[in-house]
Amino acid sequence: MQLARCHGTGTRLAACRDTLVGIALEHWCHLAPSSPATVLPRAGSTWGHGTGSPLPSPADLLSPWGETRLRVLGGCRWRIKEVLLQVLTTTCFYPCHPPAGAMEIQVPDEPVVALFGRDATLRCSFSPEANFSLDDLSLIWQLTDTKRLVHSFSGGQDQLADQGGGYANRTALFYDQLAQGNVSLLLRRVEISDEGSFTCFVRVRDYSSAAVTLQVAAPYSKPNMNLEPNKDLKPGDLAAVTCHASRGYPEASVLWQDSRGSNITENITTSQVANEEGLFDVHSVLQVLVEPSSTYSCLVRNPVLQQETHASVTITGQHLAFPAVALWLTVGLAICVVGLLAVLVYVCQKKIRQSREEEEENAEGASSTCHRGNAKHFDTQK
Repeated sequence: MQLARCHGTGTRLAACRDTLVGIALEHWCHLAPSSPATVLPRAGSTWGHGTGSPLPSPADLLSPWGETRLRVLGGCRWRIKEVLLQVLTTTCFYPCHPPAGAMEIQVPDEPVVALFGRDATLRCSFSPEANFSLDDLSLIWQLTDTKRLVHSFSGGQDQLADQGGGYANRTALFYDQLAQGNVSLLLRRVEISDEGSFTCFVRVRDYSSAAVTLQVAAPYSKPNMNLEPNKDLKPGDLAAVTCHASRGYPEASVLWQDSRGSNITENITTSQVANEEGLFDVHSVLQVLVEPSSTYSCLVRNPVLQQETHASVTITGQHLAFPAVALWLTVGLAICVVGLLAVLVYVCQKKIRQSREEEEENAEGASSTCHRGNAKHFDTQK
């Protein structure tokens, strides 16, 4: 069974082309698989000099449609040796000339920011020709660094047999827009581990690729603040003000301010620990000398989302304890007040009793006078 075949003009010329990128010359060789069964990773590749000796560094892995590349600083007589399924070996020589015309791919220049747990779109597009057919389209999304397959499309349908396990049931294309050249990738339920560079490979007649950077972010919760200890504090005591915010990404910056709005961040200790999902919990501690009615504010900032959350705590009377001298003064003053009140009550009661006694004496005197007058009148009548 024929596993692969090379196409091109000239002896053993297999669709090779040179591309000048910066000061480096990239050489390409294309081996067209005869059926989807021969798609990589069932093939490997090696690069060598025209003399047959291997190059010191290994070539990139073959792409799933059988292309590989080598970047060199000069020279045009290089040889690539392809070994497909460790059965078929073919050699590719190529001349010194630029490609006839390269496909242009449009991707965002800036990183794509995706919220943790939400869906994200990695945009990639090209301008198809008038007679373009989806049967001619081969599309691959893979991780730029590890070459791990994220999504593949060819022959008018998805090819996901070799898809990385972490992306199963999480990727899709905009199938109704493929004919217009929209080969963007929909990545569902974004995880922290998804952060990084994705390469979009597109082949119709020509071949091209471009990378898209995905930046994952998650907003932090509103900080929760506490004062330790939270009671029996005296002015001048050392206390710890704690600030805690959770489930954010990436690591946050923490700013502390006092009642006057001054930055007091240099007096803090901050730790940021990632949980099993990769999200960070922030714990910041500020050491302060207690001052009555003083306020301390904690601001947690997400550098990617430009999100800021803050909270504050005020040291009020309920946190403070009276010192010993003040306590005795208060007790003494209270005793004095109670004593004065007792004396005042006693004096008032005494005056009231005296007034009653005087009234009673006056009443008895008046009664005696009336009695004597009546007796004298009775004697006169006799």
